[in-house]
Amino acid sequence: MSDTVQGTTLKDAVVKHFVDEIFSGRLKAGDKLPCERELAETLNVSRSIVHLALEQLAAMKLVQMRPRVGNFVSDFMNEGNFSTMLAIAKYADDSIQQDMVYALVELRNTIEGAALRYLASHGTQEDFDSLREMNAEFERLISETDDLQEIGAAYKALHYEIIRRGGNCYYTMIMNSYNNILLPWVKCTAFWTPRGIAEQNGRIIAMLEQGEGSEAADHIAELFERYKAANK
Repeated sequence: MSDTVQGTTLKDAVVKHFVDEIFSGRLKAGDKLPCERELAETLNVSRSIVHLALEQLAAMKLVQMRPRVGNFVSDFMNEGNFSTMLAIAKYADDSIQQDMVYALVELRNTIEGAALRYLASHGTQEDFDSLREMNAEFERLISETDDLQEIGAAYKALHYEIIRRGGNCYYTMIMNSYNNILLPWVKCTAFWTPRGIAEQNGRIIAMLEQGEGSEAADHIAELFERYKAANK
């Protein structure tokens, strides 16, 4: 925590600093933070800014503020709430730990699994044609670029569209909250290759047309388990 914090909104900059430290694992659950005076001096901000930032971190369940004892990093993976999820959605980037990435993918798989089951039994031909056209656009993209960031974003967009068409607006809102997190999609694209992703997408869409929503959900879960096993 030696870098001076700078930013137009100092409190937000301090919050972002600690979120990065916590989500990256550099600060771990149970770690005691320096006192507010020391933090203010280290980060070159006022004590009032530090205190406000700590209060916001406490509301996110990332920090515990214990009067006359000190401030400690929370076990947010087990004690967090919706505010913690929103913090991950807002601040998480390439520095987040692998187990957090896996947990986010598992959340997406659960939500998409429900959407796949719904589409298999309630989807229209327009739904399937639209997804197939998105995959055709994906194939055109991978023939024109090898930029994994761009390809990963297109990969994500197709699966978010499956969720959007899955009949539950809350699923869509949850996933939209994590729209800025691209890392898992890029890593999966690199692992399976863009051509492999296009083939997976085509198989999933075919399953939906055949009414095999549970099989499609199981297929996605199996792919993820194979990815985890290969990246231990």
